[in-house]
Amino acid sequence: MTRYTGIAIAAIFVCAVLAPAVFCDSGIQEIVIKNGKFGQKWCPINIPVDKVIAPGDLQYLKCPDGIFLSVQVRPEGTGSVITFIPPKLEADQILRLIPATASGPEQRMQVRKAADYRIDVTAGDTLITSYCFQPDSEKPYLYPVIGPKGTHLTRGFPMENLDFEKELKAQDHPHHRSFWVSYGDVNGGDFWMMGKDIQKTDEIAVAESGAVYGRILAKNSWMKADGQRCVSEQREYLFYNTPEEARVIDSVVTFTATDGDALFGATKEGGICSFRLNPKIDESHGNGVMRNSEGGQGAKECWAHRAAWCDYYGTLDGNVVGIAVFDHPTNLRYPTWWHIRDYGLYSANCFGLRDFFQLPIKSERDQPNKHVGDYLLPAGKSLTFNYRVVLHAGDTDQARIADRFAGYATPPQAEIVWKK
Repeated sequence: MTRYTGIAIAAIFVCAVLAPAVFCDSGIQEIVIKNGKFGQKWCPINIPVDKVIAPGDLQYLKCPDGIFLSVQVRPEGTGSVITFIPPKLEADQILRLIPATASGPEQRMQVRKAADYRIDVTAGDTLITSYCFQPDSEKPYLYPVIGPKGTHLTRGFPMENLDFEKELKAQDHPHHRSFWVSYGDVNGGDFWMMGKDIQKTDEIAVAESGAVYGRILAKNSWMKADGQRCVSEQREYLFYNTPEEARVIDSVVTFTATDGDALFGATKEGGICSFRLNPKIDESHGNGVMRNSEGGQGAKECWAHRAAWCDYYGTLDGNVVGIAVFDHPTNLRYPTWWHIRDYGLYSANCFGLRDFFQLPIKSERDQPNKHVGDYLLPAGKSLTFNYRVVLHAGDTDQARIADRFAGYATPPQAEIVWKK
């Protein structure tokens, strides 16, 4: 095990293969993909199987038109997860793929240590983001977040002191850290604001590069000032190898009540998937537009409203770009409520009902069926949230956000035909 200045790192690196692949038998005869009623572009397909497949045993799939798709395989429990990304799927299309060999250079997602407490994620040589977990920060975060045409989609402050953000008077809320996970009331600890309660990264369990995605899995502790851990958190990011017009990131956050019950109090101050946008594309400083799955537009129709997805976009450096966030149907209280503001805060928060709707101050611990926002995670239990983030070119319609959400919420069906 290597170490990042006292932080344990159990790193898994997948090296690039540019020579012709050595074909090994995965036992798969073909994979049949049945798409739904919405066409898809660059929709990641993850197929769990109850068999351990060595990564080298399945490296490519061949399409009927002769196109080769890179494949990435990772162990999962007692089985494996097979991942690949078809460039395009028509509505109701059936696609048959067969294991194959292929050769030649290809752009890979690289995940590598760049400095103490910083891991860079690049598509080839192009930086997408960095996972930052400095011990003097009250929370880990991803910064910068770089979208199409090299546009910086999130605010620089407080990580950087940029002149244009000063001029726009957009250096407020220093606890807003680009792309982060945080919440303002867990067993009374405030992990949203800057203070003595902190989230610290204990271990980077996985830092994986690959042809289909890069992956970071961090294990974090949410600690109160008195040294008490309120909850443990595992944060997993999958950075898919998609074109820059639509960078796709899956965020999987799992809370475990390792130190007794964990009570998430009802407050708007938090978000399990949170962004602070570049002020040039927010509503109050720039030309930003926010829209949601229910037809809402603008802060008045999106803040404190339930929606399966939200999108926030604007014109930056002459390019229309944005960030869409998808709530997964398996998440608690789907579709979630959104703490989304005209000044660029943008977060999914399913706990904040009391503040959103000015409900009585009552805890779900006392009234577990009243649904005022609080949520009690019993000791020893876990709670997982899944989100997909798309860093996209164009507005909501041009980026086909509704179709992309359909590909996430109800992905194309996959059937594996095993050799006899």
